[in-house]
Amino acid sequence: MIKKLSELSLKREPQDKLLGYYKVGDLAIATLIKLGEKKEEISGFRTLDEFEKKMVFRLFEEVEW
Repeated sequence: MIKKLSELSLKREPQDKLLGYYKVGDLAIATLIKLGEKKEEISGFRTLDEFEKKMVFRLFEEVEW
């Protein structure tokens, strides 16, 4: 599961849009962090700019699981 989420964390193209601004990669990154993965070790997270990182953490806070 971790491997698949890591692959999905790179899905950040316009066709990967979920809802509003969020993309499949954002949800995958937020899920990995919730599962205890270190954000610095998530390949999709390392490629984000500061605005995108803030959006991922916003999603992280909004998702209740």
